[in-house]
Parts: sequence; C-alpha cells; structure tokens
Amino acid sequence: MPRDRRPYVALGGVAAALAAALLVPTSRIWLAEQVLAPLRAQADPSFGGPAGYSIASLGFWALAGIVLSWVAYDLVFGRLGYEPNKRFFAALAPWLVAAPLAHALLSVGAIPLPFAYLATEPPIYLTAATLVVLALLAGRAFRWPHLMPLVVGLVVLAALLVVAVPHASASGLGRVVLLFVLAAIPALVLSFAFVKWLRPQEDLATVGLVVGAHALDGATTWMVLRDPFGFGFHSFAEKNPVSLALVGLSNGWPFFVVKLTLPLVLLSLIKMEETERRMRAFLLFAVFVLGYGPGMSNLLQVMLG
Repeated sequence: MPRDRRPYVALGGVAAALAAALLVPTSRIWLAEQVLAPLRAQADPSFGGPAGYSIASLGFWALAGIVLSWVAYDLVFGRLGYEPNKRFFAALAPWLVAAPLAHALLSVGAIPLPFAYLATEPPIYLTAATLVVLALLAGRAFRWPHLMPLVVGLVVLAALLVVAVPHASASGLGRVVLLFVLAAIPALVLSFAFVKWLRPQEDLATVGLVVGAHALDGATTWMVLRDPFGFGFHSFAEKNPVSLALVGLSNGWPFFVVKLTLPLVLLSLIKMEETERRMRAFLLFAVFVLGYGPGMSNLLQVMLG
C-alpha cells in the first residue's frame, strides 16, 4: 500500500509560505506583532505586550495545528502502526496532565526562560505532541510500544509535580472541587440525554468525556473571568478573542452554554459510515483535547494561584 504523502506536502507548503512571508517586510512585521509578541508576553511578563490573539493570528495557529495534526496522525497510525485502542490512550494519560500543568506553571512564573516559550499557548500542544511522538517512536524501536510513552510521560509529570507542589494552596484545592462539580453535573445530564435520545455510535463514557472536557473549559473560564457568584476567584488573561467576547455577554453564562453544546454538535457530525475507524477515533480525541487542554490548565492555575 503506497504511503500517503499529502500531509508532508501540506506541511512543506505551509513552511514555504511562512518562509516567503518572512521575506516580505509587511508580513514579517505582522508575524512579529500578531504571532510572536503574544508568545513573548506569556513567556516573559516583563515584556509588557498583549498575551492574547487576534482572529487572524488564531487562524494562523489553527492552520498550523490542522496540518501538524495530519502529519502526526500519519506518523503514529500510518507509519508506526499504532491502533487507537484503550492501551494506546492509557499510555498517553500522563501527558494529558503534564501539558496543562506545564502551562499552569508558566502562569505562576515557575518555568524559566527560554523553556517558558515551550509552555506558552498554543505552542504547549506542539511541545507535548512532539514529545509524545518521539516517545512512541522510541517505543517501537525498543519494542515497548505502550510502556515507553507511559514511563516517559510519568517521568515528565513527576518532574513538573515537584515544581508545582510549593505553589499549591488549600483554598485553591477547594475552588478546584467546586469548578469540577459545576462542570460535571450538566455534562453528565447532557451526555446521558444525548446517548438516550440520539443513540450515537459512541458509548456514554466516551460522550461524557468529550462533553465533560468542554464543560470544564467553559466552567473554569466563566468562573475565573467573571466570578458571578462571588467565590473569590483570581482572574487570569483570556487569550482567545472569541471566548472573551462570549464571556463578556451578560454575566458570562453564554460562554458556558456554548461550551456545553459545541461538543454535542461535533459528535453528531462524526459518523462511522463516513469516517474511517482510526480517523474517527483521532477526531474524537482531538475534540476532547480542544476542551480538556485549556480546561485542565485553567483548573490547575486555580490550584496554583
């Protein structure tokens, strides 16, 4: 069976377009101001620039993320021969905590330069994905396909936890429990209703994880930015202009509603008959990560704050 070269052609095209943009003064200035400046503001708060993104710069990162995800999909499932089963996702479990924790540690100034740039958002996703792919590659090379990424992930997580413990607080832990309950209850109700009435291909556990991930992002962003019930949350900067606009409506509840309904819409669009099994599992995981990553990072920032 011939190898699919399309992901690498797309990656080469994006790289060529970026190289060409760097040669033109106008586009080079735009990249510096819209793409690089927010990263520097996150990594080095003394820089003083805006840490958020514009719609155009979000489009840049979205395009880069789609192409890089396509390449990662081909590498992991096509060339390395992994299957998206329970063992595979269990091997990735430590990375699902390590990546958000790294970004949360950045918010409290616990990661020094230049490593802080690797923990900025959205590059933290690229950092984690690169390390995961390298661990999966090493797993195949040493014939420990699932044990290697699991052990490497646990080592990385343990190192980050050592740094995080001195920054944790008892009051932060109480707020974390509150946020988790606020996200979990509506997510469970909606997931149960979705599975019962629409009878999707996925089981309740899968639907609950995907919806719960976005509910966590919605609840933490809403509570921390607006604190509508006066629980004493310490606000942090929201980098996504779309999220910021939704949180600015009323007392912020429209953002929470959107985050609860969005994954249900996406789940409805992913059909078994139209999507190859491995691709479908990868898409479900991608939808999960898009909610879980920022949501868990927000949650950990509350604990470390």
